[in-house]
Parts: sequence; C-alpha cells; structure tokens
Amino acid sequence: MSKQTGLTSQEALAASGGPGHGGSRSLLSRVHTFDSLRESSYRWLWLGMLGSFAGMQMQMLARGWLVVDELEGSALDLGIVTSSSGAPLLLLSLFGGVVSDRFPKRNLLVVTQTANGIIALLVAVLIVTDLVQMWHMIVVGALSGTVFAFNMPGRQSLIPELVSRDKLSNAVALNSAGMNLNRIIAPGVAGVLVAVMGLSGVYFLIVGCYAFAAFTMLMIPPTNPSTPTRSASILQDLKAGLRYARNDPRISSLLLLALVPLLFAHPYQALLPVFAKSVLGVGSDGLGFLMGAVGIGAVTGTLALASLSNFRSRGMLMVSLLVVFGLALVLFSRSGHMYLSLAALFLVGIGSIGYNALNHTLLLTTSSPEMRGRVTSIYMTSFGIMPLGVFPMTAAADVIGPPNALTIGGGALILVSLLMAALRPQLRAMR
Repeated sequence: MSKQTGLTSQEALAASGGPGHGGSRSLLSRVHTFDSLRESSYRWLWLGMLGSFAGMQMQMLARGWLVVDELEGSALDLGIVTSSSGAPLLLLSLFGGVVSDRFPKRNLLVVTQTANGIIALLVAVLIVTDLVQMWHMIVVGALSGTVFAFNMPGRQSLIPELVSRDKLSNAVALNSAGMNLNRIIAPGVAGVLVAVMGLSGVYFLIVGCYAFAAFTMLMIPPTNPSTPTRSASILQDLKAGLRYARNDPRISSLLLLALVPLLFAHPYQALLPVFAKSVLGVGSDGLGFLMGAVGIGAVTGTLALASLSNFRSRGMLMVSLLVVFGLALVLFSRSGHMYLSLAALFLVGIGSIGYNALNHTLLLTTSSPEMRGRVTSIYMTSFGIMPLGVFPMTAAADVIGPPNALTIGGGALILVSLLMAALRPQLRAMR
C-alpha cells in the first residue's frame, strides 16, 4: 500500500488503466460525466442509492402527513417525530464507522437496507390495522436513525473500493447528484400517491424501494474488510480513528471545514418558509419553487463536478464553492424579489452541494483504506450537530429580521472559509 496516496496496489493498478493500458485512455473518456458508471459494481451501488433515497424521501413526506393528518398531531409532535432520529445518528455514527471498517461493507449494506424495509413494513401494517400511534412513530424514527448511522459510513466508504482513484471524484459527484435528484422528484411523487393509494400503499411502495436497494447490494462482489476483525475492541478502534483524524492536518482541516457551513449557512433551510410568507409574499407553491431551485442547482453542480474528475486544484475549488455558497445566501437575503431569489437559491444549490461533494472526495482520497469508514463516520456525525446552528439563526431572525440574520450567516461563512484557506496551506495544496 502506498502511504502517500492511501491506495492499495489493486487500486493503483486500476487508476493506471489496468494491465496493458499504459494510461493511454483518451481525454474524452476521462472527463465524461458518467465515467464511473462504467464500473459494474459502482453502477449497482448507484442504482441501490437511487432506490434507497427514493424510499427515504417518500418516507419523510408520508411520515409528516401521517403525523399531521391521520394522527392529528401538532407542530411540536411533528418536530419530535422528525428529530427522533437525530440522537441515534449523533451517538452511533462513530460506531457505525468502526463496524464498516471491521466487516465487509457490502454485507453491512445488505443488512441495513433490509432493516429499513422491515421498519417501513412495520409502519404499513400499523396503518392497515389502524393501530398506529404517535409513540410508534417516535420509536420508528429512533430505529431509522440507528440504521442510518451504520448505513451511511458503510455506503460512502465503499465507493473507493469499487472505482479507481481517477474516477473517485466523478463517483462521489454522481452519488450526490442521484441523492439530489431524489430530493426533487420523490417527495412530489409521494404526495400524489398518498392521495391515490393512501398512506399504507405508499409505505408498501417504500418497502419495495428498500428491497430493491438490498438486492442491488447482493449484485456487488463481496470485498474484504479494510480492518480485519482482530483482538482490538470496537472502542479501541473508535479511539484510533479519532486520533488518526486529529493527527492528520489534512483530514482535520477537511472535517473542520465541513462543520463550518453546517453552523453558519445550512440553517437557511429553516428560514425558507418565513422568507416565502413574510419577505417574498408567496404561498406554499412559492415555497415549493424556492426549494426546487436549490435542488436543481444541486443536481447541476454535481453533474458539472462529475465532468471535472481530472481537475487538480480541488482544495481551492472547494473553498471557492464555499464562498459562492456564502455570496449566494447574502444575495438571497437581500433580494426581496421572487425571480432574483430563485436565481440566488440556484447558486446556493451549486455552491453547497459542490463543496460537500469535493470535501467528501478529498476525505476519501486522503484517508488510508483501513480508516475510511471511521473518517466518514466522523464526517457524518457533524450532520447531527447541524441543529445547533438552527437555534441561533432562527433566534436572530426574530430579533433583527430574517434578511439580516441570513446576511450575517452568509458573511460569516465567507469570512471563515477565507481565513481557513489562508491559515491552513494544506487545504490549498489538496489535489
């Protein structure tokens, strides 16, 4: 294994084009937007991701409608059910990373996707038998969060095992594009299907999505665990992963830079309904257009990024996209006009998802194979901290107004991103 690249000899061979290729692939094939989908194992992983995230997005809409309409819950009830998955994600993601490093990731994904299907089936049966209650949905949320804490580190850290290094940026970008495509399409489809086939029918469809995802994982040849099970305990492996991330300045910089927008910028999503009603004077349909603009920008950005798999200054591109994210938030906060707001949110989607895909790509390429699951789990844990940024942002909006609060958040993101790029040269040097 190469210590400089963190790749196994097989990965290095694949990166060079394999035996007899001599690295003579054409420029066109190397910059093709869907290049990584030529790898059959990654193609199955990508198709499984589409099924899994379609189920997840439909489940979010169906769960909210179930709580508000069928169970006649309050906004607080909806908030409790929605956030019930947060605590397991925050507490267990690190252990999920250790497990994904100790056991075959493909097998882990089969188990977790099957578990997701069983959870959705349980809800469907409760609805059909008219037994579903609010506490059931809270427990289901906690179970889903637990499964997610093990599923995501395994899924994300499996990608480098299925594609060569030169295709990794493309693969991560296409993975992100598929997720965001589901964000645009799946909730709308689920909303129509709830009216047509009822909540129970939608939940049975969600079971089918997860079953398809589990099937696609079985089509991937099993891989050996990055860190074979040995005498060290899971807790010792977890501590080793934390030490590794802390002691490598490149990884610690990337993880810190991943946390910054979660605190200063991503809470803008909580203020979108307020902007729609109080600032822009539009209804729920206008809010849907605003959210859709972010999703379209995200898909556009990730597809463009997938075409730049040979781009060398990825560290600077990542920082530049963060600055775009911050500038677009400031523009949105000051626009006061629907069309200008849509354009600004389109740029928000490009900047936010583009930086996120690059950040994740650099984490995977920088981490050694035996640590990828644990590094990814630390990265995923940061998303459990995101609600900490929502409360200051929404509280500031009540005091100084939503536009001013969001302007401050966007400005803080720009300032901190530029400071980190200036003070941490390893970020600028990343390729």
